[in-house]
Amino acid sequence: MKLSRLSTFDVKYHFRQNRGYYISFIVSFFVGLIIGLVVLFTTESYLNLLTTENKILFTYINGTANSFGIFSEKLLVFILPILLIFLLGLYYYTSLLSYVFLTYQTVLFVMSCGSLIRVYGLSGLLNVLLVTIPINLLYFVALVFFSVTCISRSKLALQNKRFSEGFDDVYFIKVIMTILYILIICFYATVVLPLFLKNANFVIF
Repeated sequence: MKLSRLSTFDVKYHFRQNRGYYISFIVSFFVGLIIGLVVLFTTESYLNLLTTENKILFTYINGTANSFGIFSEKLLVFILPILLIFLLGLYYYTSLLSYVFLTYQTVLFVMSCGSLIRVYGLSGLLNVLLVTIPINLLYFVALVFFSVTCISRSKLALQNKRFSEGFDDVYFIKVIMTILYILIICFYATVVLPLFLKNANFVIF
């Protein structure tokens, strides 16, 4: 039974039918890790990768920024890649560029972690282990899931030679799931976690 004929989102069916895509994205992730580590240990140009929303997060934990500011900054950072993946996924051959994009994002992630440790030392290492890695791994799940969704839809459209093929209720359920998942991660990363660290007097920075 084709995915486009399902009336509701079947999780097991989705992962079973797209197993190859998920394995390929896992490979892309590890390729990005390797490239990032190589760059990390061969250059210091990555030190400017400390992002604006991370700096705002640090100041919030220290009591000098508001939660809405870091939430809006982080949400924008999370949503823009999803929008790019959606645009790439309109056509099958461009959707395959999502592999390159995820690899690139992984490289940036590794170098960003390196910049945190290099700039903040032990406190930066604690932030990387307790905050940055868990949150970004959760976010990568959203990126991979949405990428696979777009690739499988565009492949279906290519096979049936109809651009509109695959834009059905199942597809939009997946889009809504992705957005809700990102909102939850963003809320946790920018409101719940900083508030916990702040109230616990566990100031990383």
